[in-house]
Amino acid sequence: PILVNGKKFVGCIIICMEKEDAFREVDRILINDIAAMLGANIYCKRMRQSSDRSNKVAREMLHSMIPAKVIEKIECFWDVKS
Repeated sequence: PILVNGKKFVGCIIICMEKEDAFREVDRILINDIAAMLGANIYCKRMRQSSDRSNKVAREMLHSMIPAKVIEKIECFWDVKS
């Protein structure tokens, strides 16, 4: 299974072999590690999307409260990604 944050199921890796118990223990460990990495990647992407949404809402709130001329003067101090 592919788990996000160690507990939330988001998918699975299915690998079929004709022979029963074709995978050795090291193969199973490798497949589990790959699933863990995929889960971590999905988690990071979701966290990044959440952060981007939060940043967008914060900017919209800022622009609604502060006049445009003031924002133009202070934008040079902001991080390009924020």
